[in-house]
Amino acid sequence: MALDQLLTSPVMTMFFFVVMRCCDGRSDDALSYAWSKLGPTLKANYTLWPAALLVNFAFVPCELRVLYCNVVGLAWAAILSTILNTEEGEQGVRGRQQGQEARGRQQGGGQGRAVGQSARGQRR
Repeated sequence: MALDQLLTSPVMTMFFFVVMRCCDGRSDDALSYAWSKLGPTLKANYTLWPAALLVNFAFVPCELRVLYCNVVGLAWAAILSTILNTEEGEQGVRGRQQGQEARGRQQGGGQGRAVGQSARGQRR
């Protein structure tokens, strides 16, 4: 288990992020992007999997171990997806602010346009 976590996880994590970045059509910065995601992903990996496997071998009955690992694997897929779709640094903050502003305009701005449109219609 220790060799798997220490040797295989970093390599496969890098491979995952490089491939996903290339699939998004942004292969020019795939390697630097993967390096930026490696730290948080390995931290989550080293937090989740050793504990999950310890519980699996110590407490889960033999006939339920595969099911247990599948459930933990589903949680891991959600964690990977979250890390993959989270922008780090200033771009992430700006993106969230722009998204909030756009939502505010959609909620409040839609009423303003309806009023403006009806006012123009009355003037004609």
